[in-house]
Amino acid sequence: MNKLFASALVASATLLSFGAQAQEATPFPESNAASTKSRAEVMAELRRAQANGEMKVYEEGYFPQARSTRTRAEVVAELRRAQANGEYALLQSEAFDPVAYDTLVAKNRAAEATRLATQPAPAVR
Repeated sequence: MNKLFASALVASATLLSFGAQAQEATPFPESNAASTKSRAEVMAELRRAQANGEMKVYEEGYFPQARSTRTRAEVVAELRRAQANGEYALLQSEAFDPVAYDTLVAKNRAAEATRLATQPAPAVR
């Protein structure tokens, strides 16, 4: 009898927990508020925001175009420099190697220091 009672208790507790998960969420009071704008006004506001790049929602169908501040020649020169000093290969590798990264950073700092040291000093006015 105790096994039957325990089984019935477990079964009823399981069934009651499923009912609790099926309840609807309580709606927010603001969602029932009447709109003060017409559909045309809302659509016009949406188009204006998209044209000005003010949309922060990146869903399918709308991706704002990023504007670059560098020329194509500058980007290609940076790519060539990264390929020459090993940075590009390091970043494209599957596994990150912290020792190789630290070596690359030290090498680049030394090269930059050498470049700056060999530049003529600016004229003082």
